[in-house]
Amino acid sequence: MPTPEESNAAMRIIEKFQGEYEGGGVGLPPGADWVETAFAYMEHAGIYDDEAGARDLLAGYGVLVEAPPPPPPPPTFLEAMDIPDWWESFRAFAATEFSTENPDFLDAVRFQTLDPQAIYDTYVKADAASQVNISDPKRRDLDAAFAGDDAPGYDVFDAATAEIRKMTSNDSWRRFLATQGG
Repeated sequence: MPTPEESNAAMRIIEKFQGEYEGGGVGLPPGADWVETAFAYMEHAGIYDDEAGARDLLAGYGVLVEAPPPPPPPPTFLEAMDIPDWWESFRAFAATEFSTENPDFLDAVRFQTLDPQAIYDTYVKADAASQVNISDPKRRDLDAAFAGDDAPGYDVFDAATAEIRKMTSNDSWRRFLATQGG
């Protein structure tokens, strides 16, 4: 049975090893089980205040391990649009904010899931069921494009799409990242 001084010395070494792990190096992961295991090995070997000896002992038993690499940074909004897991998570987040019209509009334009007239009717015109928030000049330009006899192509939405992407990445996307720890 170690003396209180020996126990304190061993715990200082264990805390140092935990700090090394938390710093991203080889060390002792957090958690009571790791501490108890490390202390038990050190006690069995009679190592209380010998850091080098404790390091060799615990490394040999696999108690000191390499910290996992930090997670990659989250993608940008534009990158996330092409990463299904991120995009679906963002769409689910947008639903909690009752703002699914923005990702829906972006998808309708980029995947051409609706014809341009249907996109205009659903997301742009004054009484649209899922109207997106675009500036008045862009809305007037789209109103004019769809008022004519010629059916415009998908490129008619380029300016509105750019505006929605910018607004969403600066607003909803930032709030979404905050919920992801990013």
